[in-house]
Amino acid sequence: MLKNILIVLWMCSVIIPAFAEDDPLLNRDLAQKHNLEVPPPVTDLSPAPMWLQKKPWPLVGVTVTEIWEWTPFFTLICLSGLAALPLEPYEAAQVDGASRWQVFFYVTFPLLLPVVLVGLLIRLIDVFRIFDIIYIMTEGGPGNSTSTLSIFVHRTGFIYRHLGYASAASYIMIAVLIVLSTLLIRVLSRVGL
Repeated sequence: MLKNILIVLWMCSVIIPAFAEDDPLLNRDLAQKHNLEVPPPVTDLSPAPMWLQKKPWPLVGVTVTEIWEWTPFFTLICLSGLAALPLEPYEAAQVDGASRWQVFFYVTFPLLLPVVLVGLLIRLIDVFRIFDIIYIMTEGGPGNSTSTLSIFVHRTGFIYRHLGYASAASYIMIAVLIVLSTLLIRVLSRVGL
């Protein structure tokens, strides 16, 4: 039952922001169409809602959206790892008289650590490629407060037409991602995966 709820939440996290256009509190054009009082926009170029135009709310909004979208996925990975754990270490801990906290810290967590690290590796790769949510919500603004390397590459390559700089930034991003992934994979190999 919990897995089904998490899958539904994971699917809805992509669908619900699409309905934000119909919310007059989030959509300036719709609010003006219905003659609701709306403060003037900060710039005419920014289609973002008013609350996404002043620091620190854009970063908070993007962070909350990312957490909301990916927490069910990470939880499903951990639940699958918990379901696959062997029972013998738990029986041995029970015979030894370990408390619940001791069982968690000395049995469950070390056995689950490889699964958690694989989930972190997937999220690390995903964080480096994040573009869609930031571009839809804030386009990297206000200023560069929510800009990521992917947003920078997009702006540099497709808006400013500096394809060489965009290509170089992409290669740097891939190199950093390879180094971080290699380090995480080495940690995974040390814990026995």
